[in-house]
Amino acid sequence: MIRRGLSLLVAVGLVGAACTGTEDRTTRPTSPPPTAAGGDEPVDQIDAEGQRVIPEDEKPDLELALIWHQHQPLYPIIDGTVSRPWVRLHASKDYLDMAALVEEFPDLRLTFNLTPVLLDQLVALAGGTDDIYEAIARTPIEDLTPEQRRFMVDRFFDINSRIIDRSGRFKDLRARRDTGGGFTDQDLRDLRTLFHLGWIDPEIVDADPDLRQLRADDGGFTDDDTNLVLDAIDRLVSDVIPTHAQLWSNDQIEVITTPLAHPILPLIADTDLALEGDPGAILPRETFREYGDAQLHVERGLERATELLGRTPNGMWPGEGAVAQAIMPIFAENGVAWVATGEDVLAQSLDNGGFARDARDTVIDADTLYRPYQVETREGEVALFFRDLRLSDLIGFEYSGMDAEAAADDLMTRLDDIRSQLARQGVDSDSDRTPLVTLVIDGENAWEHYPNDGRDFLRAMYDRFTTTEWLTTTTPSAYLDAHPDDAGQLDEVFPAAWFSPNFATWIGEQEEARAWELLRLTRLDLRTAEQRGTSTPDQVAAATDVMLAAEGSDWFWWYGADQDSGDDRYFDDAYRELLGQVYDTLGEDRPRWTGVPIIPDPRVVPVSSTGEPVSVVIDGNPADFEDATTFDFTADNDVISTLAVAVDDDTLGLLFEGGYDDGMDVYLGTPRGTSRRGTTIDDRFVLGFDASHLIRWSEDDGACISSTLAPESVVDTYPRVCESVPSALSAAGLEMAIPTSLLGSLTAGDRLQVRIQTGSSLSPSAGPAESSIPDIAGFEPVREIADPKNDDYGPGSYSYPTDPVFELGSYDLLEVLAGESGEGSDADYVFSFLFDAPVLNPWSSPVGLSIQSIDVYLDYDGADGTGRAELLDGRNAELSGGVGWEAALAIEGWDRAVAIPNADGSYAENDAGLVVSVLAERGLVTVRVPKTALPTGLDLSTAGIAVAVMSQESFPTAGARRVRDVEPEASQWKIGGGDSAAGDTRVLDALYPDGGAQEADLARNLLPINAP
Repeated sequence: MIRRGLSLLVAVGLVGAACTGTEDRTTRPTSPPPTAAGGDEPVDQIDAEGQRVIPEDEKPDLELALIWHQHQPLYPIIDGTVSRPWVRLHASKDYLDMAALVEEFPDLRLTFNLTPVLLDQLVALAGGTDDIYEAIARTPIEDLTPEQRRFMVDRFFDINSRIIDRSGRFKDLRARRDTGGGFTDQDLRDLRTLFHLGWIDPEIVDADPDLRQLRADDGGFTDDDTNLVLDAIDRLVSDVIPTHAQLWSNDQIEVITTPLAHPILPLIADTDLALEGDPGAILPRETFREYGDAQLHVERGLERATELLGRTPNGMWPGEGAVAQAIMPIFAENGVAWVATGEDVLAQSLDNGGFARDARDTVIDADTLYRPYQVETREGEVALFFRDLRLSDLIGFEYSGMDAEAAADDLMTRLDDIRSQLARQGVDSDSDRTPLVTLVIDGENAWEHYPNDGRDFLRAMYDRFTTTEWLTTTTPSAYLDAHPDDAGQLDEVFPAAWFSPNFATWIGEQEEARAWELLRLTRLDLRTAEQRGTSTPDQVAAATDVMLAAEGSDWFWWYGADQDSGDDRYFDDAYRELLGQVYDTLGEDRPRWTGVPIIPDPRVVPVSSTGEPVSVVIDGNPADFEDATTFDFTADNDVISTLAVAVDDDTLGLLFEGGYDDGMDVYLGTPRGTSRRGTTIDDRFVLGFDASHLIRWSEDDGACISSTLAPESVVDTYPRVCESVPSALSAAGLEMAIPTSLLGSLTAGDRLQVRIQTGSSLSPSAGPAESSIPDIAGFEPVREIADPKNDDYGPGSYSYPTDPVFELGSYDLLEVLAGESGEGSDADYVFSFLFDAPVLNPWSSPVGLSIQSIDVYLDYDGADGTGRAELLDGRNAELSGGVGWEAALAIEGWDRAVAIPNADGSYAENDAGLVVSVLAERGLVTVRVPKTALPTGLDLSTAGIAVAVMSQESFPTAGARRVRDVEPEASQWKIGGGDSAAGDTRVLDALYPDGGAQEADLARNLLPINAP
């Protein structure tokens, strides 16, 4: 599957780079230790961090277990074809050549994880099943429908731009698409051929004379040429499983597998386990708890792998590395000797606060991380191997931009640094323990980003792995056999996944909660059919197969705002299609909700908004709606042409203009409404959001509001209870007023959705209208601090990333207001930030903030030596003037927090209920934080206030708290003009009214503090 940014379908990191080299590198060069002037005793050398340089003869040897993870979700078959091509195309570009490359290095030992759901799809494709891309590509051009021709133009550029750039003809076709040009029959022949040729590993093309000639021709292709390429891919698909099986039988690799459908196994056993790592998670209203299904996933996953590979795997990579003590007995009872997961799991299990790294990115507590552990269960022991996060991610996300030889050398240097750190902890060359570094890496999604499909880097890395005297590659099973006494002991396994100390990617947001609720409903209906005998045993068995497929992790990955595939609605549709197929297989009708999207429709934004509370009187004269938030639907010829929304502390006012002679139903979505319904009451329309309230209006009866919108209720039972609300109809429009007390608690920043049904149409037709609730509580500014315009360049040299989402002015802070609101336990501190551009939200943050990351640092006393001077992680700066902060706010789209310094100089974060409100078109961000969340004693009128603006980054460099890197040259996702890896600040703009002070301070890694 192609994924933006992180490219992570599952567990791990990646690899890549350029250039090849031939010199032999057996060990890192070391200099002989210096000797004292008058004697033979060596003098200890001290490195830049003040640590003793460890002589080579004191360092321990290392073993390294490298696990490549190969997986694709189960793409549903629709109308006889697989709905996505990624299994077939990754087979021809990644799966086969990744395994075959191992044969070039006879001393190399490593592990491949092949998931059952991937294996089954490889078998189906090898047996003649086509995916939709192949089916259309094999269709003669003259027989293509207009829809199929459009499909080719839309989808046959689904390949990395680096690969397109290799072909002059492919680049020309891309330019034609981008400019809206038409495609001739020959254009389409060339497009489908170049697309599929680009998805074959370049060395495989090099070795095949026919494919090599087609690549050289670069166009003018015939139908036979296209079929030649497609036939070659089909042969490669057929070779994937036998090649892995043969290497395994020769004991050069170990093959492991995953529970059947790649589920988040702990959540299948009990969704309440999510609360241990994420206490604030939004969970399904009823717990999904199917321990028996969790057992089936492990049992059937092993059975399927054994059937297809000829041997039973000894180990497992649980889906997304997700583990918990509650499920460990399942592995033990099925003979699984070991499982692998991430270092966060070990840190949480040991409650050690995480694995800190020094300035060279070396784990400080290396002795703890670089070993396997055993955990006892009621069914016996299971070993766990823990992935080094930083090394895996370097291979995955950073080495792609380096020369292949340099990247491999850097990796070896880092491994050598681990040896030194182990020696400092007493694990040296005389130790009786053999340390093990575990790397778990995505084996399919990285290579398209690298020259020569990453082969140069892989060869460079494998060469060093097999020729370095102090390093031995191994497999987890071989390590356990050779070193049975080297494992540590864990009392309990914390519920977490491979890259996070929780399961927040798969559960915890509203969309995810809804997906789990529907999974539970389907599972209950399947059990009912089995218990009542309404379906045959064969039907129940087949439905169970589909049910298990729907329990896979991939569907939940794309729900919510934390991940974005660029086509999340496809995964939503595919997930609900699988749930619907459970009912089909049982011989039952599908419930209505299987046709209702979980992912909301795109929101319609207002054309104007003051962002202020607006009070209205419902009197037939809508003049007081003049300053309300206004929507205009006239361009879409909707029945309702305009909508105005006015909110104050007591009332939600609505003004409609358009055709509503026969009455209308107005659906509202509020964040804390008690009801949820995704369709109109008559089931004729999908609303595109979960409606919490229905306002029903007619000229004869006026308006009333109901909040009992149960998902499955019968049409003619509505409205059960409908409370009258004021309305007024005039020539100027229809006004309504709804007491906010009927809508649940509304606070600043909440999103209100509105959609109107009039007869047989919805307005707005493009999707629900969404309005942001203004700061109806209000606040009194205590401080107003202006900032110069056009100073969003850090120390004076920085430039924005080159992608168009980074609109000029997005980081240019113009003004900050700080004040207070409310009284007693309801009192808040309020901060507002004005930027010189609209606040864009390209990655759909739930609070509307995707681009900026804003820090606020509060110095309560202005005294030297108190608080913490260093900013939050990764800012590469500290407060100026020798002062420190007693509290800090981290304000961004997903991971907001209050930070409080500890006595030892570190700091602790808590999610203290920061509420963010964004008025996008005005460039205004407002944040409220409860006074109770901050240490007592803050007086905004006398406190020092520092504000830093950074670029928000969902996949940051290790040690940088979700902010974007700075590099010498700006690129698509990187700031230009500095080097944050070398210590340059990541701050783009700092609040300081005196022009020039910011540049001088940030150049010295200082953040200006604004005293009263």
